[in-house]
Amino acid sequence: MPRARVISLDTAQVGQQLAEDVVSDVKVLLAAGTILTKESIEHLKSHGVEKISALVEIEASDEVALRQKVEAKLPHLVETQPTDEGASDFEITEPLDDLSESKLAAAIKKLGTERNGVLLPEVAKKLRDLPTLHSLAQAYTLSFDEFAHLPQQEPTEEESWFSKSKESLREEAGLSPAVPCSAAVTIREQLSHNLATASFDELPSLVLLDEVALLLQQNANLSRDSYLVLDDISVAEDYVSAHVLRTTVSFLKSQAASGLSDERCREFTKGIVAHNLGLAKLLMSLLNDLDAPETILTRLHDAYRDLYHRLRRANGIDESVLELVFLQNEHCDGGGFPYKLSGDSIPFESRMLAVASRFSQLTLSKPRFPRLTPRDALIRVLAGSGKYCEPQAIHSFVCEIGVYPTGSLVRMADGRMALAVRQNRDAPLRPVVRPIERNAFGEASVGDVQDLRSPEVPITEALREF
Repeated sequence: MPRARVISLDTAQVGQQLAEDVVSDVKVLLAAGTILTKESIEHLKSHGVEKISALVEIEASDEVALRQKVEAKLPHLVETQPTDEGASDFEITEPLDDLSESKLAAAIKKLGTERNGVLLPEVAKKLRDLPTLHSLAQAYTLSFDEFAHLPQQEPTEEESWFSKSKESLREEAGLSPAVPCSAAVTIREQLSHNLATASFDELPSLVLLDEVALLLQQNANLSRDSYLVLDDISVAEDYVSAHVLRTTVSFLKSQAASGLSDERCREFTKGIVAHNLGLAKLLMSLLNDLDAPETILTRLHDAYRDLYHRLRRANGIDESVLELVFLQNEHCDGGGFPYKLSGDSIPFESRMLAVASRFSQLTLSKPRFPRLTPRDALIRVLAGSGKYCEPQAIHSFVCEIGVYPTGSLVRMADGRMALAVRQNRDAPLRPVVRPIERNAFGEASVGDVQDLRSPEVPITEALREF
């Protein structure tokens, strides 16, 4: 099976195919897809080219051996199999018992008063003790495995019919997407193309960053009545682009009430995109370089610092924003990276971005690990309060995004299905909903607005969209 590999031009062979354009001084010397000849190799050498990205044929047996070598060098990044039978969760080591609404509500209420201490100890003791940077690296590493497949998730009958009619139901309820589907598809395609074509050491271009930022600015609706599209990816290689978009949009939406200017939103978009694409490329490079003697995590730390300084010197992103983006991997207990900052010494925007990134990681599938519902994802975020994520940042995120986000499908205690249409900041577990009514022909429509703070009809289940 051919795979893209960065190789020395001295080892290139006639007949190999270029995986990426070979560029020198902004001029394309040879285009991707070109079959190398003796003359074309000499042509590249005459222009001072030393390395190229070419398709290299790898047999399945060689791939197994290659993966074993990688795993030997990356024990902390590839040990992702659950340790207990039945646990299939990226964040935990064994299955969790269902959490009652009263216990979850009490934990959310404490967010505003308890700056330290564990809110959900029964969940916290089952969380993987994995630094945020390593967790993100682990998720990206899983998505790079061409032989890995996403777990199969069969929708329930309710999830199936909701997913078929969700757009019309949301429109009938007066909701609009935070990012329209067409714009979201364009952005994800641009990000995926950059990952597939740019060389490992190539920074995301300023043109790409500006285009994505402009697309979001022109199309994003960050009002409280807009909804996050929380469907899943269909193939593992889409994980990075989907995570970048979901993290960006959920962060900007959670910050809308703080009055971020359009310019600031653009700079944060560029910073988040550059950070994640840069980290993904960095990991690809480290995984590709199997003969390096250093451990992967030591090299990751050094290369991560270098990535920040390279982006800063590129002078395409507001430096203050870029620093805020890179500080998202600090922990409020001082156990993060790169400076081991703690508490209030971590800027609030960095703390919010850490929550948004974690939320995105958990609500997207990875090989062997199915996605979680927003409710279950936020339970894990809450359990890390005081250690990974800062309580005030979690509280702000929950109040804006909700335990049952706007536009999501829920089941109420009386058995009815409902669409969440607005969040109650003072009661994150009790949003405003519109029950979904279905006739004898299976046609669905939304009913009257119902504020779940008033009647004693709590939500019993969050459902997924497909």
